[in-house]
Amino acid sequence: MKTNKTRIWAGIFLAVLFLYSCFPDPEPISDDPLLVQNPAILEVSKLINDDPGNPMNYFSRATLLHDEGMYDEAESDMKKAMSFDSSNIDFRHMLSDIYFDAEKDADAISLLEETISLYPENIPSLQKLSEFQYLLNMNGASLETVDKIMDISPKNKDGYYLRGLNLADMGKTEEAKTAFKSAVEQEPAFYDALLEWGTILANEGNAEAEKVLNNALALSPKNPDVLFELGNYHMSKEEDEQALDYFRQTVLQDNQYADAHINSGLIFLDRDSVEGAWKFFNIAVASDPTYPTAYYYRGLCSAMLGRTKDAENDFSQALELAPGFEEAQIALDKLRENE
Repeated sequence: MKTNKTRIWAGIFLAVLFLYSCFPDPEPISDDPLLVQNPAILEVSKLINDDPGNPMNYFSRATLLHDEGMYDEAESDMKKAMSFDSSNIDFRHMLSDIYFDAEKDADAISLLEETISLYPENIPSLQKLSEFQYLLNMNGASLETVDKIMDISPKNKDGYYLRGLNLADMGKTEEAKTAFKSAVEQEPAFYDALLEWGTILANEGNAEAEKVLNNALALSPKNPDVLFELGNYHMSKEEDEQALDYFRQTVLQDNQYADAHINSGLIFLDRDSVEGAWKFFNIAVASDPTYPTAYYYRGLCSAMLGRTKDAENDFSQALELAPGFEEAQIALDKLRENE
């Protein structure tokens, strides 16, 4: 028996329209400068007052509110926009972004899954769903979504990239490298894929890392992430001076880049320059006071320099920030045993 598709789609549209019409109108946005720092929000609010039946105005204000971190207000506006047009994919994507950033993860995933059920071949919706799943450590689900992308678009560069991210997370570095390489083959100027691919190669000490990372650097000159990974590559090759130079360049671009300070400290520690290493670890702590690894390494140096109390404080701080930090616990226990 044939199904009347027109009737079914009309029914879906009316049901969704009724659902969203049940939401109350958005509350007026206050003109209190402490609440709204962006004058563009007030301008769009005036447009809404003048033309309350235009869904694009609610969409525009929701985008601005989302950028300001005012997620409840942004959500209200997007639901109002969708009460006019629930089929608009941009509206659906905006609301999913609001849900996700407001840590309403289940709502974000559910809305995207609903969108894909209505538009199964919409690649941007599939990509967004895969990205959210990846960020939520749902690697298996994210890879399944990537497979749907690749079925529709077999050489999709973003699909290869998302596959690589998930495989790298799962420790499947060889497969991840292949995926990132495939992404770059589709788009040679794909900066993010070049950086991820180059990072894996750098960690392996693979000579290809330098070429890949330099290609990324050409796209984003003086980018601290690329400079840092180039430093890591030379560090893995025990080319200390080149590594230190790249770490210096990294912190020149971003002086809060704690890992560059830490790796510089490790090179000095390897040279038995404990005082020099301590200085780098001390800068790392100042750069990021919430970074347990920085306290741990500074503590090790303090212990070597006979500053027992300082070392104990650093190991304790590392454990307070990361209670499962096994190396810090062992170091603290050993220190106390020798008191």
